[in-house]
Amino acid sequence: MARQKIGRNDPCPCGSGKKYKHCCGPLAEITDITVDPFIRYSNIMTALKLKLEQVNAKDIRKHRRILQSRFVRFAAEKSLPPEHDTIFSDWLWFDVLGDSGHSIGQAYLLENGPYLDQASRSCLEALNQSRLGLYEAIGSSGMHLYLKDLATGAQKRVLLKETLQFDNSDIILLMGRLVELPEDNIFSGMVLMIQDQSLEKAFLSDHMTYLLRLMSDESAEEVLKHNGEMVFGIFNHAQHKTLLKLNDIRFLYHHGTQEEAVERIIAANIGYEPLHHTQGWTWLAADGGLGPYARLVVGPELVLSCADLLDEINSQQAQLSQIWANQPLRLMSSVLYPQPPGVDMMPVWFMVVKDKETERWLDTPHPKDETTPRQIMQQAEGRQSLDALLARFEESREGQEEKELAAYMRERLQSEISSQG
Repeated sequence: MARQKIGRNDPCPCGSGKKYKHCCGPLAEITDITVDPFIRYSNIMTALKLKLEQVNAKDIRKHRRILQSRFVRFAAEKSLPPEHDTIFSDWLWFDVLGDSGHSIGQAYLLENGPYLDQASRSCLEALNQSRLGLYEAIGSSGMHLYLKDLATGAQKRVLLKETLQFDNSDIILLMGRLVELPEDNIFSGMVLMIQDQSLEKAFLSDHMTYLLRLMSDESAEEVLKHNGEMVFGIFNHAQHKTLLKLNDIRFLYHHGTQEEAVERIIAANIGYEPLHHTQGWTWLAADGGLGPYARLVVGPELVLSCADLLDEINSQQAQLSQIWANQPLRLMSSVLYPQPPGVDMMPVWFMVVKDKETERWLDTPHPKDETTPRQIMQQAEGRQSLDALLARFEESREGQEEKELAAYMRERLQSEISSQG
């Protein structure tokens, strides 16, 4: 649609109630300034974002805290540092879909696109299409930095504010929103940077590969556009050098007896031995179950692979694929997978949750004497006192899930008592 001519004193078509010259009109004036592309596009983007904030101020104030919690839910920090607010705001304006099925930026473009000058319209279209990305700096030339996308492998160039001399002596990793404009590419808002000092590059690349495989029915661009909070969370963990707990659960059908399936795992000589037998399932672990949570669990029909960390997830998948070469290993759930387990798998999923909670409880020190339940179990009559404690806890609970958790913990204790003689 052709741009419609609006008088400076006419009501602004965005619906603000102000005159055009005091509202959207200045957007057009910015584009008439003859300056270099970086400054011109930076000014246009800033003006557009201020306009989006102004038009949607009431709605943004109402939902901002909830949306901030959503944005950081995969991060190591559960509160957003003030200096990262521009990263969150870009996600809020250009990625989050409202009830209409459009983002704030898309909705504004649909309603007011015809009244924008060409440069502003092109800039808003590019912002709407942009997404958070993870990049490795691979070179520079004059005012441009050359990047490799860690998720897709695509190479990009981005216009900088000033000349940068980059000699590749260090591996520099970036997270930012790259906006592909008609004249050049430019980062929108803040760009975060870390050096590859403790395998950060491998961490970022491996976790992005994991994310894309989880959602293999979507293109990489769709996954990254729709899950910017996950991209931020992965980078945030790399920044803080903290491991990301993925809570990955997968399953396969072993098509044999439970005893045969357990024997096949032990005979494979991969280091997994029975740890306990609870609720009719045999739980196997390496090194006595010490360290990060990683279990192979065998039931009458299924073998489960349950692990928190990516290395253990990949290792267990490879091991089970060798033992049961013709049986597909299927995803049940993951922190980075938006869909809950199927109804038929919910009891199995909840069983794993109960086992993980039991492991956490066993290693949680009591505030009075700093003794853990696992240590109490080794004391004379310690197992009986823990069993009595859990029985009282179970009786005092009103919620069904809490009752089931306490019952599972008691069964775990009895199982370990029996296995230790």
